[in-house]
Amino acid sequence: MTTATKTKEVMIVGPGPSRKECLYDCEVWTPDKGWNYAPRIDKVFCMGNCASPREMWEAKKKFGFSVVAAKPLNGFDVELYPIEEVVQYAPMATKSAKSEPYKIGFFANDIAYMIAYSIIRGYESVKLYGVDILDSETFISEKGSMEYWLGVALGKGMKIWNARGSVVCRTHNGKIYGFWGDRQKAINEILAGFAI
Repeated sequence: MTTATKTKEVMIVGPGPSRKECLYDCEVWTPDKGWNYAPRIDKVFCMGNCASPREMWEAKKKFGFSVVAAKPLNGFDVELYPIEEVVQYAPMATKSAKSEPYKIGFFANDIAYMIAYSIIRGYESVKLYGVDILDSETFISEKGSMEYWLGVALGKGMKIWNARGSVVCRTHNGKIYGFWGDRQKAINEILAGFAI
């Protein structure tokens, strides 16, 4: 008799419109204040300015999530984000085959930290919902770090799924540079619903 092993997968759910597509059928992580939009949360990442202790305490009682934070939070049992381990791990690209790997700390938002965390914790699949990056300031300042860590995840053989409404790993206009007209339409059909 063989036993099927379940894939270790996680959904990272942000506040963007595509979060409405989320099925919540595996482990769910959100940035701080994800309780304002997600019906179920397993882990909250608080890497920047966190919610007030009272607000977080009420949400924690309701959802029962664990907290990963950049620093200790008064009154909360938190897992300190393993930044040293992540930065030491970053070596997907090495200077050369025989030299030490680059140590990279490219983080511009909580989502990038979550993706890196999923890599070092051995997840096999990451699904992104509500990580749409639709405003121009976020597009410019935060998109690159998420795409970097998604590239590392893909390089490790992880499966990545991105909601249709997101521009993460897509150009600002949804078109691939250099292909226009009928060829662009054919490419769009191929990429429709494609994981990353």
